[in-house]
Amino acid sequence: MMETAARELAHVLRSQQTTLDEFGLVALAGEEDLGEAKKVFFTDGDGGSKLGVDLGSGAALYRAARTLYETGNKEEESTQDMAKVVLLLSADYETVWNVRKMYLGKRNNVEELLDEIRFTDLVLSKHYKSAPTWVHRHWALQQILGQHLNKEQGHDEGEDNIGSKRQSLDDRNRDERTKENRLQRDTILQHELEICQRVAASYYRCYNAWSYRAEILGYFDAHNSMEDRKALHHERLRLRSWFVRHVSDHSAMNQMLCVLRALGNPPDALEAEITLASRLAVRYPGHEALWRYKRGLVYSLLQRCSEESAPIHIVAHLCSGPLASLELDLSLVDSMAEADLNIELTQSNHDPWADSGDCARFAQILQDELTLALVCASDHTCARSEEQRRCALGYVMHVLRSSFRVSGRAIPSYLATWLRRLPHARAGPLNPANDSLLAAWAEAVSASLEHIAQLS
Repeated sequence: MMETAARELAHVLRSQQTTLDEFGLVALAGEEDLGEAKKVFFTDGDGGSKLGVDLGSGAALYRAARTLYETGNKEEESTQDMAKVVLLLSADYETVWNVRKMYLGKRNNVEELLDEIRFTDLVLSKHYKSAPTWVHRHWALQQILGQHLNKEQGHDEGEDNIGSKRQSLDDRNRDERTKENRLQRDTILQHELEICQRVAASYYRCYNAWSYRAEILGYFDAHNSMEDRKALHHERLRLRSWFVRHVSDHSAMNQMLCVLRALGNPPDALEAEITLASRLAVRYPGHEALWRYKRGLVYSLLQRCSEESAPIHIVAHLCSGPLASLELDLSLVDSMAEADLNIELTQSNHDPWADSGDCARFAQILQDELTLALVCASDHTCARSEEQRRCALGYVMHVLRSSFRVSGRAIPSYLATWLRRLPHARAGPLNPANDSLLAAWAEAVSASLEHIAQLS
C-alpha cells in the first residue's frame, strides 16, 4: 500500500509542482471513507497549494519511496520523480541530490532547471536548515544564469557577406532576446531574495538561508546596471527594517555589509548605517551583534580615507576634547535612545561629503563614534550595563587599532599601553566618577599631546 501511496505522491509532485508552495508533516484523522493511499497524504489550501503527509505514515512512506528509487533506472523519468518523494521526506540525502544534478545536467533544459528551483521551494518550506538543498538550489541557479549569459552572447560573427538590412534585423532581434533574458534573470534573482526573506521570517537565524542570500548578491552588477543598483537598494531597505525588529541577528548585519560592498561602499550610505546602528546600540544595550556590525561599518569607512595622518588627527582631537578632562556627557545616551530609527534614504542633491572631503568628514564620524562608545561604557544606569560596557570598550579598542593599521602608522606607546590594559578593564567595576581606565587615558593624553602634534 505504501508503494502505491509513494507513486501517487510522485504524480502529485509532477502534476501540481507549480501550485504547491508548502509542505509539512501533520497528524491525520483516520477517516474510514478515504482510500488507504489518501490517508497517507493530502493537499489543501487555495488550489491545493499545501501538501501534508501523515506524521504516523511518514517513515513507512519514505522507506517505500527509497526502495522504489534505489531499484529503478536512474535515467528514467519515473525514477527521478520518485527521487523527489525521497528528498521531500529526507532533504539531507545528498547522494540523491547529486544524482539529480547529473540527470539535469545531461538534459540541459532551462525549464526543467526552473522546475527544480520550484521543487526546492517546496522542500525548504519544511527542511529550511538542509544544507544539501541550499547547495543544490545554488547549482541549479548557476546553470540557469549560465545558459542565459550564453544566449546573450551566442551569435555568429563569421557571416560577413550578409546584407546590411538583414544584419540590422538580426541585431534588433538579438537586442530583444537580450532584454527578455535580462528581465527573466532579474525575476529569478528577485525570487531568490524573496525566498530567503520568507525562510528567515519563518525560521529565525537560519544560517544557510543567510549564506545563500549573500551568494545571490554576487550576481548583481551595481556599477554597470541601474536595475541591479535599484535591486540592491531595495535589499538594503528590507534589511534596515529587519534590524529594528532583530537587533541580535548577526547574519542579517553581515548581509548588509555585503550589500554595501556590492554598491561600492558609498560613504553616505556607510554614514547612514553607522547612525542607525549607534541608535540601536544605545536603545538596546548589551547586544554584541550591533557593536560588531558597527566595527565592520567603520572599517569599511576607514578604507576610504586616503590621508595617512588622519587617525593621528582624530586621536589628537578626541583626546584634547571631553575625554582629556573626563567630562563625559551622559545625556548623549538619552538623546540617541530617543532618536528616530527611520533615517531617510532618499537621494539628496546635497552631498555632505563633497563639502569637507572624505577624510575630514570621516574624522568627525570617528570622533563621534569613539565618544559615544566611551560614554556608553561609563553609563551604569542602563539595562545590561556590564554587557554594554564590555561591547563598547571592545569597539573602542578595535576602532583605534584599525585606524592606525589602515593608515600604516605605528601605534604610539602611550596608546599601546592603554590598549593592553583595556581587555582587563572591560570586566571591571562600574564607577564613572573614579574609573581607572578613563583616568589612565587622561593621564596618558596629557603627557602625549605634544608628541601627537609632532606626528601630525
